[in-house]
Parts: sequence; structure tokens; C-alpha cells
Amino acid sequence: MKQAILLMTFLNFAAFSLLSQNPEWIIFDTTNSGLPNNIIQSMDKDIDDNIWITTYDGLTKFDGNNWTTINKSNSNLPDNKLEYITIDSAGNKWLSMGLGDLAKFDGNTWTTYNYSNSGLPYTVGVSRIAIDINNDKWVGTWDGGLAKFDGSNWTIYNSTNSNFIGVGVSRIAIDQNGNKWMCPITCFDLQNMIINHGGLVEYDGSNWTVYDTTNSGIPSNSLGSIEPDKNGNIWIGSTGGLTKFDGTNWTTYDTSNSNLPKNFLVILAIAIDINDDVWLGTVFGGLVKFDGINMTVYDTSNSDMPDMCIKALVIDSKGNKWIATCNSGLVVYRKGGVILSTGLEANNLYNIYVYPNPTVESLIVSFYIKKPTPLTLKLIDSQGQEIRTIQNSHTKPGQNYIQFNMKDIPNGIYFIQLITKFGTSTNKLIKMN
Repeated sequence: MKQAILLMTFLNFAAFSLLSQNPEWIIFDTTNSGLPNNIIQSMDKDIDDNIWITTYDGLTKFDGNNWTTINKSNSNLPDNKLEYITIDSAGNKWLSMGLGDLAKFDGNTWTTYNYSNSGLPYTVGVSRIAIDINNDKWVGTWDGGLAKFDGSNWTIYNSTNSNFIGVGVSRIAIDQNGNKWMCPITCFDLQNMIINHGGLVEYDGSNWTVYDTTNSGIPSNSLGSIEPDKNGNIWIGSTGGLTKFDGTNWTTYDTSNSNLPKNFLVILAIAIDINDDVWLGTVFGGLVKFDGINMTVYDTSNSDMPDMCIKALVIDSKGNKWIATCNSGLVVYRKGGVILSTGLEANNLYNIYVYPNPTVESLIVSFYIKKPTPLTLKLIDSQGQEIRTIQNSHTKPGQNYIQFNMKDIPNGIYFIQLITKFGTSTNKLIKMN
């Protein structure tokens, strides 16, 4: 059949060299996916590696194939302006909202906590949420101190009832021993846009210990990220670089002693992979990998990174790095090829890609299958009309590739539907000249 060619071997010429492996970089934005906004505020992953993304257009879930956005129009979410997200062991999503409220989403119902209906302190906003081994929620506020919520009772920590310093908390993380590490806000003046930070504070449940530029090796009191690792180290991203604290010694990697980009402003995100490599999301410095000796920079000049500003990083169980950019949508990176979940892995069909997207004349549908099976490939327009159908009974175990001729297809938004006895996968496609 002229419209479809099953590529049984890799093609040797450069035009199709991209077929030799799955793409190492995938960029999702509002033009080629269900992402509602290219400006991502935060994200987290659940136990099934679903990625949950907050924007000012609601909460979006991506399962590797399908995009689902939950907002005011289709749920009882009180405000589409969502900031930070974290997910607890039961799968509940805990979010900070633009109204200054804390919200819980259990998959069906939204529950809102604020000053008037709970013990949450009065505040202009919730900055961060961290969850400890007891499933207690530690809620940092911009100007209302620190709050602990055990599901029933609220405990407030501020400068009037404890040794908590400052007026609020901008960052918070919990290590494997249950110690809380946070960056306190010593001055919050919203009217004059003044926010001063007080370095790093450790709270072990009884004692508050302050580490700042006067008594420790922290190079700056303005922290952008805190991430404990499994070896007991605390990694701190600041305007002064990357700092490791092992409980005794402080080691800082900056532009003078490492390959940290010289134009970075602050490290906003830190994630640690299974090999103990430390991944950094910077403002104006791109993505950085630190293996303990060398730093490798991925930016717009040497990689497919579309943005030099990164707000959040998540690493899933397959080793994919999920990168929330400041202005250019969601990026996925994995050396050797991105592996996306499709919800069909248990049924032997996964790792489905449609590229290039947008496409002009020729389209490749790539998928991995464990057992040979007949398949149907459908091209469907935005009105749900079936434009073209291809039947193919020559799949093979492993990665398969189908080339689809799009030359005579009008410009517009389409959907490629791959149907097998194991399940169905649907991918959004843009045809353009």
C-alpha cells in the first residue's frame, strides 16, 4: 500500500537517521499537546509515573499518551490559578492556589483550606508543601509562618510561639530522618516587592538551627531549592551556586570552580537520579547535570532545550527527566531515548511516538510491541471524521515504524489513532506547510 511502509530495517541515509532510536528530547507545548499553558508553575509525579502539572489554567495530568485538564469549568476547583503541587502516599494532590488557599484533590473532589474554615494561618499565599513519613503536611506560607496539618489538627510555628525565625517560608524539604529543611523569609513586603531570605533552617522536631552566610558555608541567604539525597546530604541551590552539606562540611560549586553556567541567576530546581547524579534547573543557565565531578550543561545552544529558564524538575522510574520551563512548555529528556508510558504497557504496547510534529509531508508512527499483532492506523480530523485508515498485519516484536504520507492532507489539527488487540493509543498531530 502506497500510503504506508513498514520499516523493517533502519534506513541508511541521513534523512531518516532519527529512526535509529527514540528521540532523546520531546517538547510539549500548547501547539502539539493538551498542555493548556506554556508557563508551568510546578509539577509532580504519582506512583504510576503520571505527571501532574500546575498552570494558571488549572491542573493537568499527562499519562504519557493522554492529557486531562481539571479546571473551574469541569470541576469544583475554586480557582484556576494554581501554584505549587505535591502528591501524598495515597495519591492525593496538595496544591497552593492564587487566592492564598491550600487545596486537596483526591481524584474526584476538591477540598479547600483557608483562614476562615481551618487552622491555616492568615497569609497572602502558600509557598510550598512537604509531606513527611507520617503523612503530615508541612505548609510554608509567604507571611504566616509554618503550619503542620495531620489531617485533623493544625499546628502553627512562628516567631511568637517558637524559635522559628522570620515571617514565612519560601522552600521546604524533608530528609530521610524526618528533619525539615527550609528557607525562611525574614521580610515580606508585597506592596514594595521586597522579599528577604534568611539562609537555611533545620527543624528536627525540637530544635531550630539556622545556617546563613555568617555561620556556615552557604554562599547566599537567597535559596531557590533544597533537596536531600539518600546518603544524608542536603543539596542547596542558591544565587551563589550549588552547595552540598553532609552534616559537617559545606562544599559549594559555583562559576569559579565548576562548569556552572556563568549567566545563571539562581538554581530553582534540584532532582537526583538513581545514579546519584544531581540535575539542576536554573534561571538563564538551562539544565545542568552534576555527576559529582563534572557538570554538563544543556541549553538552547547545544541541545533541544527551548528555554534557558527552568522552574521544576521531576525524574520518573524510567529515567526520564521532566523539565518545566518558564515560558516554553514541558520538556522530556532521556539519554538513549525517552520512554513514555501509554497506559497500555501491561498489554504489550508502549513507547508510542508520532513525529515530526508538526509535520509537512511525511509522518513516522513509532511504537514498541512485545508480540506481533495486526493493527489499524487511523487519521482523524478535529471534527472526529475518519480521513484515512491503514490496515497492517506485519508487525514484529520490538520497535516498529510506519511511514505515513501527509502531502495531500490539508493543514489543520488531526489525531493519529493506533488500534491493536492490546489497546488503543491516540496522539495529537498538526499538519502545516
